[in-house]
Amino acid sequence: MATLKNHPGFELRDDAAEAFDKAEADHGNFIVNSAKRTVAYQQGLIDRYAKGGKYNRPPYLYRPANPPESSDHVKNGGIATDLTDWRRFAAVAEDYGFIHPYPDGDPVHFEYVGGKKPKRSKTTLARQEFLNSIGFTLVEDGIEGDLTHAAYKEYQTVLKGKGWYSGKIDGIWGKGTEAGHKKDVASRKPTPPKPKPSNPFGISDARGLQKISRLYGGHTAIDNDWGAKSADGFTQFLRRNYGYHGNDTLGPVMWTAIARWLRTRWGYKGNDTPGPVMRKSLTKANKANYKQL
Repeated sequence: MATLKNHPGFELRDDAAEAFDKAEADHGNFIVNSAKRTVAYQQGLIDRYAKGGKYNRPPYLYRPANPPESSDHVKNGGIATDLTDWRRFAAVAEDYGFIHPYPDGDPVHFEYVGGKKPKRSKTTLARQEFLNSIGFTLVEDGIEGDLTHAAYKEYQTVLKGKGWYSGKIDGIWGKGTEAGHKKDVASRKPTPPKPKPSNPFGISDARGLQKISRLYGGHTAIDNDWGAKSADGFTQFLRRNYGYHGNDTLGPVMWTAIARWLRTRWGYKGNDTPGPVMRKSLTKANKANYKQL
């Protein structure tokens, strides 16, 4: 066990502490709220949450693991840390062996997994490819991460609406989901593949987003050809207005910021998953900005 170099009183397991110290050496200090905990401390958080009240609920207190021994703040020598500026750390966490396992339910929480590589599956890859063919924009990597599970939930909702699935909307692709999926595939008429859009958002036109990019320093042509210049200005827009702290890469953290923008300005009511519902709202925002700017 080691004390975090820049945070006296906060400890993590030796390897986790070393990795976190390296992240701060590369990216500056983060605001640490919690690290390794005792069983008694964890139990105190459990008791607070059970008591209820404004300051015992998010964003002041997220549901703590119960029983206390099951918490990654307690077990395995202490491999979990909670951060106030979690969005900034989320953009670089994987580079230092940390994962962000609960971005919706407990966004401040990170766990150290070291050099473990995520499990890839041909079955998962095939599902991702299918979901993208019907309108999602998942990374086709064969990894069942948070965005893929969220897409499964949305697809289960679609199947339930067609009467082909009666199970829980839980993001788990089990026998019931597979049975409904087979009916769905059989119902679809073969169509020639559509050309992929020349922007990474999965919408047919991103010229309105390019106009936003220009306002924030992106020296881009308004041509729907989304390159580094378009990405640069649009990233600045999200940083200045919607709490984004990452780089120009369109990944889970940026999609969260985009969803925040769409909720605030364009009435979006969905989750942070870049699926058909979010793209409909993004298309609306793009069209309006193209017209007005």
